[in-house]
Amino acid sequence: MTDAGKVASTCLNCGAVFTGKYCPECGQKAETGRISVKKSVRSLLAVITSLDGKFFRTMGNLFWRPGHLVRDYITGKRVRYVHPVSLLSTLVAIYLFVIFIFGIEPGSIYIMNDEYMAENVHSDTLTALFTNLSLMLNNKVVSSLLSAFVCLLPFSLLFSRKKITVPENSVSAGTDCMKLNLAEHFCALVYAACLNFTFSMILKLAETVGMPHPAATSLDNLLFLLVPIVVYKQLYCMKLWSALWRGLLAIALTLTILVFLIILTFGITYGIDAVG
Repeated sequence: MTDAGKVASTCLNCGAVFTGKYCPECGQKAETGRISVKKSVRSLLAVITSLDGKFFRTMGNLFWRPGHLVRDYITGKRVRYVHPVSLLSTLVAIYLFVIFIFGIEPGSIYIMNDEYMAENVHSDTLTALFTNLSLMLNNKVVSSLLSAFVCLLPFSLLFSRKKITVPENSVSAGTDCMKLNLAEHFCALVYAACLNFTFSMILKLAETVGMPHPAATSLDNLLFLLVPIVVYKQLYCMKLWSALWRGLLAIALTLTILVFLIILTFGITYGIDAVG
């Protein structure tokens, strides 16, 4: 018993002795006992309540002002928003739940049917390569993660000379503007991937209620190109034309990199098959 009349507790996680509701070393609750149904329900409700605040605030800003959200996050306003990678992970979990409930396939478009796959996928190395690549890119989980990584270098190069304005109390206090580093560009592109991923889910649900598949696919592909451009336009407060040509050039460079990787992969695969 302490002088203040509080009982000292020993943290079950790190072994620290402390008074109060939470361990000052690791943050675990003092009252940590057996797992029960009541405690599990309370924990679930706590997660949902937390999700309602941060998650929906982040998604709302992501829809209406994605570039401003990215600038807020980069310049230090981070408590109010979900981390971009955590947000993408949450959206992936929601996506898997949606396809489970509605019976939607993970791929967004179907280039080749099962009969074609059975006849051709093993008959030719090049056909197999492009078939597997198409299926991989049309899976929204894979393509969203891939876009953030492959677009990183092209977008950082095309926007390398641009600077964002920063508030007085930002992480770069004392300067009016700053250039983004690779990690900050990555945050911007992951947020863009989150928005693209959300649009893809909405369009897949629209297909289940009657939206034609070609229209949904075309709109999905168009948004996939436009979303990062809109994010960067708002992030840098640029004119539409300036953001458009830089963004399209960055996407063209990204596609060039992908083609190079495909050719390289094919060359390696073909070489291995030839040796075998």
